[in-house]
Amino acid sequence: MPTLNGIDADALHALADDVAGNPELAALEFSVRNRWDGGTRSTARIATFRRGHREHARDFEIAADTSEELLGSNAAPNPQELLLAALNASMIVGFAVHATRAGIVIDGLEIATSGQLDLRRYLGLDPWISPGYGSVVQRVEVRSEASPEKLQAVLDSVIATSPVLGSLGRGLNVQTELVVLPAADQTRQ
Repeated sequence: MPTLNGIDADALHALADDVAGNPELAALEFSVRNRWDGGTRSTARIATFRRGHREHARDFEIAADTSEELLGSNAAPNPQELLLAALNASMIVGFAVHATRAGIVIDGLEIATSGQLDLRRYLGLDPWISPGYGSVVQRVEVRSEASPEKLQAVLDSVIATSPVLGSLGRGLNVQTELVVLPAADQTRQ
């Protein structure tokens, strides 16, 4: 099995052929359940995902917290950092896959992303300020013998196809439902 960039190139082409011949296999459903751990801490649990009509087992936990300056215990990355990490990870996977499909060898790849938030909306001080990132800045550093033009073409493909970037760039539609459960301790007021 020939590998390129740590990816089985034959399996990658077989996956693409499989999806092209069976569009129902293109449908992926991911789910995460977070539990509040007190204060500003939480733990995300990933147990399964679906591809087509088949469920696949996963077993991961991701901790989140905020810094002490934002009333947390600084025990884990904050949600904003995890969002940027998810964006970078999605783009790194995409870059490795698109480079492999193009036959380009990557010797190194890092993506640095930063953005600024304004706490005034979050703290209820100014309803006119956006609570989220207005924009983020990325720097993609690639080590490769491929030409800058070929690497730019790979990056353009990644930008056009990254699921996380696509979700963020479209202004993700989030539908939220509140379910109120009885308190564990009925004597608490």
